[in-house]
Amino acid sequence: ALIIARDDWQSHMPLARPFLDADVPVFIDKPLTLDLDELSYCKKFLDRGLLMSCSGLRFAREQPDVSGLDKVLAINGTVVMDWERYGVHLLDAVFNTVSARPVSITRLRAGHEAFAIAMDDGSNFTVNAIGEGPKTFRIEYFGSSGRACVEMFDNFSAFRETLRRFFEMCRSRVPAIDPADTVIAMQTIIAGREATEGGPHVSIADVRLCNAV
Repeated sequence: ALIIARDDWQSHMPLARPFLDADVPVFIDKPLTLDLDELSYCKKFLDRGLLMSCSGLRFAREQPDVSGLDKVLAINGTVVMDWERYGVHLLDAVFNTVSARPVSITRLRAGHEAFAIAMDDGSNFTVNAIGEGPKTFRIEYFGSSGRACVEMFDNFSAFRETLRRFFEMCRSRVPAIDPADTVIAMQTIIAGREATEGGPHVSIADVRLCNAV
């Protein structure tokens, strides 16, 4: 198996292609790719359990149980650094906690990268990528009957569980993560990049894979 442990997405496919084409399982650090041609190429390997890519925070031990909140109405997330490389940390963490998925994204007016993501259950997910600053991976969930807040600091256990899931995938060739989650996370990051500050929302459905009809 191959692990590509670098977060400059432009380097990922040149390194991964020879191995994927030879049916060697590959783990790629986040973000997988922000190029739609490459994402289309990757999908068949995600489906076949030969490719895994995610933020380790998807498996963070600090993730809350939100079942007691009843209907989740709003989610607020704050992450250090930039949207393109670090936004996926919050997306993956939220995807592993709630069933809702993004349908559109709007860039907000702020002194940093900020986005409002409309989810398919009617809730709203606000993301702030604050740039340089103290280590920050924070998510707040607001429900109809309660709220929950999580600060994710335990990188070691998150990375360990990520690698355990990858090793299981290598043995079973069963995807460790729903391939649709990996694809929609990258589509959301791309849509956020395309959104203009204060402009209209960008539909996730409009960020189509190159072989999609």
